Amino acid sequence: MKILIAEDDVANAKFLSKYLSKFGDVVITPDGIAAVDEFVNALEKGELFELVCLDIMMPKIDGYKVLASIRSAERKHGVSRMLRSKVIMTSALDEASFDSNLARTRRIWIIDFYF
Repeated sequence: MKILIAEDDVANAKFLSKYLSKFGDVVITPDGIAAVDEFVNALEKGELFELVCLDIMMPKIDGYKVLASIRSAERKHGVSRMLRSKVIMTSALDEASFDSNLARTRRIWIIDFYF
C-alpha cells in the first residue's frame, strides 16, 4: 500500500509514519502544496496513494483544499470511485476549535461521499 502523510508537525508526522509504515510505503510532506504535488506526480506515473492522511491546518494550503485538489486530480485522470484514495483528516486542534471546524468537515465529507 502507498501512503501519503501531509503533516507540518514533525512529531505527528513521525508518529503516523512509524505506525503506518507497517502497512506500506509512506511518503511524508510538510505542507499542503507539497502534498498536492506528490499526489499528482504519483498519479501521473500511474501510482495511486491508497491512503492519504491530511492535517487540517497546514502552511500554504489547508487540508480541506488539499482534499479538493486530490479529488479533482483523480477525476481528471479517470480514477474510479472504488479506486479513489481513502482520506483521513487529522488535527491537533483543541476541542473548542475542533467543534467550530466540525460543520465544515461534515459538509466536505458529504460532498466527497456523494460526488
